Amino acid sequence: MINKEFLKEFFIHMGMDTGKTMLELFKGSQTDYVKNIRNSIEKKDYEELAGNLHQFKGASALLKADVLVDFLIEFEKKIKEGKIETVEEDFQHLLDLYHKTIDEMDNLFQEMEDL
Repeated sequence: MINKEFLKEFFIHMGMDTGKTMLELFKGSQTDYVKNIRNSIEKKDYEELAGNLHQFKGASALLKADVLVDFLIEFEKKIKEGKIETVEEDFQHLLDLYHKTIDEMDNLFQEMEDL
């Protein structure tokens, strides 16, 4: 789900306090992206949805959430191509990946604090 080696190095280099702050900011901003994506789907505003997916992808890439980023690339591509038939299922998959990513990051951070 995440690039653990990169994040370990990041936490070591930046310091645990900075790492924790970054993780909390990531979690907060991603929650907003998820809400915006849900709203775009409910409004059936697929142009807005593609933009929200793009922003979510960029923010996720900053913290090397590789599996999430890969899925967001595909989801955004489908929306831009007008392939909206599975948008609800794709959104549910996105939620699953998001929660797994957050859990992995929390676990990694806990491991780093325990060292």
